[in-house]
Amino acid sequence: MTVAPTSDDEINASALVETEKEEPIITVARGMVESGSYSRCVHLLAPAFHANTLSPIGLFLHQYATYLGGEKAKEEETITLSDPLERFRSENSELKELRKSLTKLTSQYAEDSFLHYLLGVILKELLPSDSR
Repeated sequence: MTVAPTSDDEINASALVETEKEEPIITVARGMVESGSYSRCVHLLAPAFHANTLSPIGLFLHQYATYLGGEKAKEEETITLSDPLERFRSENSELKELRKSLTKLTSQYAEDSFLHYLLGVILKELLPSDSR
């Protein structure tokens, strides 16, 4: 006797198919983040991000790599600055755009705790330094 699939089974099956299609790109992107190639990861995931076809894992990787790439650029900039006050004032140039993007994404994916965490990190970084 065969049991007809319920709607939950159908949803789970479609999610598995999406995951299988996306798995190689996510694996490559994750490797890029782990190796510190943040801009390459962002570039790899950008077409799918702009087409709204990334899974929540892909969305997080794209946004996190963007954040880390900005942090890396900030660190490289502070190394070249000689004035300690200028070093203190350098900031991640990606923060404001990430805040806009993550605010939209967290309302769209309300249950995704990773996106909410990253938004919290971004908001904390955007606070004035005397408020931290």
